[in-house]
Amino acid sequence: MSLKNGALLVFGEFRIDVPARSLLRNSVAVPLNRRAFDVLLYFAQNPGRVVSKEELLKTIWPDAFVDESSLIKSISVLRKALRDQSGEDGVIVTLAGRGYQFVAPIESTGKSPPIPTVQDSGPASWPSLDGSGSTDVLLQERTLRTSVVTEETNSPAPPASRSGRSLGVLAILAVGAAVVAGVLARRIAFPVQTPEKGPVSAVLADFENTTGAPKFDHVLNQALQIDLEQTPYLDILSRTRIQETLAEMQREKTEPLTPALAREVCERNNALIVLNGLISKFGDKYLVLLKADSCVNGKSIAGYKTTANSEGEVFSALDRVASHVREQLGESAASLDRYQIPVAQATTPSLDALRAYSEAGESFSRGDMKAAQILLYRAIGFDPNFASAYRVLGSTYYNLNDFEKAAEFFKKAFDLRGRTTERERFSIEIMYYGYSLNDLQEAVRRSQQFLDVYPDEASIWLNLSNLDSELSQYPQAIEAGERALRLDPQSGVAAVELAGAYLHANRLSDAKRVADAAVAAGKDHLDIHRILFRIAFLEQDAAGMKSESEWGLTHQHVNMSLFDLGFAATARGRIREAMDYFSQARADSLRNGEIEFADEVLLDSTSVLIHLQERVRAVKNLKAIRPEMGDRGDVEYLQASFGDTDAGRRFLSSGSANLHDTFFNFVKIPILRAVIALDDHQPAEAIQFLEPARPFQLGDYCVPYLRALAETEAGKLDSAAADYQLILDNPGVSPFAPEYPLAHLGLARVMVLQNKIGQARDEYKKLFNAWKYADQDLTLLQTARREFDKLPN
Repeated sequence: MSLKNGALLVFGEFRIDVPARSLLRNSVAVPLNRRAFDVLLYFAQNPGRVVSKEELLKTIWPDAFVDESSLIKSISVLRKALRDQSGEDGVIVTLAGRGYQFVAPIESTGKSPPIPTVQDSGPASWPSLDGSGSTDVLLQERTLRTSVVTEETNSPAPPASRSGRSLGVLAILAVGAAVVAGVLARRIAFPVQTPEKGPVSAVLADFENTTGAPKFDHVLNQALQIDLEQTPYLDILSRTRIQETLAEMQREKTEPLTPALAREVCERNNALIVLNGLISKFGDKYLVLLKADSCVNGKSIAGYKTTANSEGEVFSALDRVASHVREQLGESAASLDRYQIPVAQATTPSLDALRAYSEAGESFSRGDMKAAQILLYRAIGFDPNFASAYRVLGSTYYNLNDFEKAAEFFKKAFDLRGRTTERERFSIEIMYYGYSLNDLQEAVRRSQQFLDVYPDEASIWLNLSNLDSELSQYPQAIEAGERALRLDPQSGVAAVELAGAYLHANRLSDAKRVADAAVAAGKDHLDIHRILFRIAFLEQDAAGMKSESEWGLTHQHVNMSLFDLGFAATARGRIREAMDYFSQARADSLRNGEIEFADEVLLDSTSVLIHLQERVRAVKNLKAIRPEMGDRGDVEYLQASFGDTDAGRRFLSSGSANLHDTFFNFVKIPILRAVIALDDHQPAEAIQFLEPARPFQLGDYCVPYLRALAETEAGKLDSAAADYQLILDNPGVSPFAPEYPLAHLGLARVMVLQNKIGQARDEYKKLFNAWKYADQDLTLLQTARREFDKLPN
């Protein structure tokens, strides 16, 4: 559409001079850049019509590259220029999911205006909450004017200054001790979203502290976020997303989130409101204020202020302002009643404890677990009943692979969960059941309960995806992972989880798409490259494997890359090469103090040797294994697999079961019982022992492989063939596992027993192809060749 060139387009106090490409307000020029003017002109020529972002981009700038963020920025500039124009929600209304609507009536005239003069609009200030200024909002095409009254006298408060932010603060403080707080006289219904349509999206600006006391810095933001996040009515933009938005704006991620900057972040994320808090001191009292501004036009739509008589009452004052603002935004009385745990009860009554906790969160987000631990120990030193601090402390230990210590702190948080919000209680329960008791099914149930109340919490969808993957419920893991990445598109961890779920479900192209996108976005993470390494292996992409392994060997966690190279060599039958990589991985782990990973390398490499019947090498490894290595039952399983079942029998009779541990009860114990039954030549019992593990049988290949061995011995050849085929149909589950090539050998042997010689030959050939570069003295390779040579023609 070509732009019209009428002389003047008029709305309210504004005039658009089309030939001169200028905007005037009462004959005073309003500065606009070229793109903002183009947007305004298009809106003015299409009044009342809903215009999508796509239409604006394609129609206004058909021959230029203008991305969506630039368009949003232009609209932001335009709204600021028109912010004082009458009309309670401004003249440009955002319609979620649809676009924008210019709601001002337009008149066209051929008269030319006088030559304008330029006028500076001056600095922004706190809007009046005391009756001197309007807090009007657009409400279903009508306006609702509200006045502010004092909490104690119920009479109008004195007007606040309009001459700038600092003067505005002084005016508020001048109200004095007798007139301690302002509150809107009636609740304002929020004009855009209601609870039925979803939560109200909000950005929390940094709390302004004018008391001169550093102890309030960051703490009140942390407290207010916890206070507001407990209600599902509000969706507070995460700190991670805020930092990513700042980076997109080419700003420092640590830059203070001023009200103006918070509003721009709000617009860029399509949120609805900005929440701005203030604490000031006059005499021996503290004034606490919270207001909500529209991201659309910057106007205040809710606000409340109150005083605290001492530092110890600041949290209570924060509760009051948060509660009243939530009510003014339209939250129901039932919701307010249910989700209104006081900050001191939900977190800690200690300001020092909350400050340490807040600082620990910053260290945690940077991945510095040790620094976070120091601060968290300080927090629980101030308040030994700080449940959330114990939960995060448990997470730090879990991330450092100290699972025993992690379980201890998750249990402590669980015992104290009655002192938290419902949201935090859910989080504590998920961690306790999932990572202390290892009751993954209960952790899934608690995660689903959380999401029933807070459906847009990306971190819980991410956790649910991880749990479902652990339970080998890959379709559910994919669904949860997709939801997590949709809610937090910049999350590298969500990309890892989703790509991994796709890989396990054999959706290699989807896994590669997600992983490649994460790398392209600069979300390089070791696990992403490990996933790409596995995909390259499955696609027989030697160049891809080389590239991904080189990435791993030149970054942190070299031991894990060496570990993966060892398993890749194992899958190709190159045992000497594999053992060399495993040895290097173990040495690197021990050198860096990663004892648990060094133990894992030894246990896993020993398992490989036992599966491939490399007995001499396996004996050497078994002698190096200590009883306390790995999780409970790991060493006993390896010994039983090697034919020494005594330790395994003692373990089973010791009554060491854990009633809550999903894998211990439903996978590990059944597998150990089946291995011992096979050693006793009782295949029917082995098959029965493995039945509880069937729902989790594709966590790896151990369950279907053992069952196929037992079924073959029991003469259930069709069932054995089906289990071997189950492994072969799911290469993404565990691409490097020795059971995968061995499934070809097992299936070939079943085909021989069924007298299906042609099919047996095909399976032997597939094994030989998988091991075409294998060590020629590999025991099972030599055995398979002899068996193949004996097949009848």
